[in-house]
Amino acid sequence: MKRIKVQVDTILMNKTAKFIKPALRLYGIDFIKKMSSVYKLAYGIGDMFIDKDYQQHIFILIDTKKCSNHWVTTLDWIREQEYYEDDYAFDELVTGRLHMIVLKLPDEIDLTLFMEGKYSKMYKSKELIELLDDETKAIVIKDSNYRIKFLNKLKEQFKTTISISDIHIDAELEIPPTIDEQQIF
Repeated sequence: MKRIKVQVDTILMNKTAKFIKPALRLYGIDFIKKMSSVYKLAYGIGDMFIDKDYQQHIFILIDTKKCSNHWVTTLDWIREQEYYEDDYAFDELVTGRLHMIVLKLPDEIDLTLFMEGKYSKMYKSKELIELLDDETKAIVIKDSNYRIKFLNKLKEQFKTTISISDIHIDAELEIPPTIDEQQIF
């Protein structure tokens, strides 16, 4: 299995960031403020080199050099929260700059359905759907206006001549995350 490719100074926007990250807003305004103060490089749902079985978690990779003046106080605050699970150096322990934070996800999201690409079924609360950006919400609610955009994406990505009538009315409007990008570090 291929891992998420991490590049310093480059923020990775994968499907974990698009579909899973918004659930973290349920942790409240203090969490949002603290996390907005750190430089997040990537989001994932696992790490291949960690020998722990995390089932309902999100992995957030932080570049500590980009937020060095308040990184330690933010990490200390996160460690005190009930959704905190773990954190560790992602690169060199002493000289490295990358740090991973592992947080429990709210129960309102289903990671198994996410990995299956069942975006319209993965959220257990309407409140969470309202936290999504407009494009992600259109995918989740299967907005008929988004079908054309999805069709064009399929044509471009897979070099196909598919037509709108080839997309079943109940089809998800995004491809599953494992087909076009990685979600695990």
